[in-house]
Amino acid sequence: MLPLLANVWLLWALMRDRSITRSAVLHASIANLIILGLWAWWVRITILQLMMPRLNFSWIVKPPLPYAIRLTLEAWFPWEIGVSRFIVAAFAAGLIAWAVYKWRERASLPAFIVIAAPIIFFVASQSTPIYVPRTIFWMSAPFFLLVAAGLCALPTRQAIQIAVAIALSISAVNYALWLRTSFGDPWAEVVRSIERVDPDGLVLVEGRGAGLALERYCEISRCKLQIATLRTTKDERWTSGFAPKIDVNPEEALSMLRSGGRAIFVNWLGIPPQTLIGQVHILKRIEVPGLSDGVVVSLIEADGAVSSAIAGSTR
Repeated sequence: MLPLLANVWLLWALMRDRSITRSAVLHASIANLIILGLWAWWVRITILQLMMPRLNFSWIVKPPLPYAIRLTLEAWFPWEIGVSRFIVAAFAAGLIAWAVYKWRERASLPAFIVIAAPIIFFVASQSTPIYVPRTIFWMSAPFFLLVAAGLCALPTRQAIQIAVAIALSISAVNYALWLRTSFGDPWAEVVRSIERVDPDGLVLVEGRGAGLALERYCEISRCKLQIATLRTTKDERWTSGFAPKIDVNPEEALSMLRSGGRAIFVNWLGIPPQTLIGQVHILKRIEVPGLSDGVVVSLIEADGAVSSAIAGSTR
């Protein structure tokens, strides 16, 4: 989006100044080719994501205007100080206005992006909802650039020092408040919790996304778990370039489970293993500190199998 909007602004600037020359077009083309080259490694995944069914966006709501404004404030002003977010927003808006007034031509491109990007995302979301904090945050670089330019354009050194001190103080308070409720990546703790139950056992993971994450953290900790990813009906073509080491269907998973006696089952959607695999039952649920409610880790066994340990025990 940033390169696209930058090209729109550049075309407008060249047309305004009547300076569309062969040299200008050549320089713009070279700049775009460099950007495409740096982005090339992600092109394939982007295309696969665009080919996926609408279901992948079903969790994103169609944003009414007040909701979109609130999300933008949360993405660009992630302060945890309640209504003071609006005070900080007004302060930043004043700095941006001052930067545009003082710098004019130099500030026109980032100002155009700051205004145009949320509008484009909002309009597009009326058809296919994509207006979430992460998409807005990705467009925040020009916003912070303008805020910094506004600070530098203040009339006196003392005014700049006061404004910077205010910004740093607000950021420090916000960070301290956020730290109390921050949520880290759970997969390292998932690996540790599984190892405490069965350090070299079979682990069945629902979905390629969760399977790849668990494999990655298992490699980091050099664990000996045998991780098998359970293929489901959910379309996960975006992971096709990152295939898990062991990829099984429900029938193969049940066969592995019967051969091994029991396994750890990891489900990040909270669907019972009986629904995904079939003839199995849960021996116990494994508690993982800091894990969200949607992710369930259980010790399971095939129906009719003779467990090597009573329910609730460990090897």
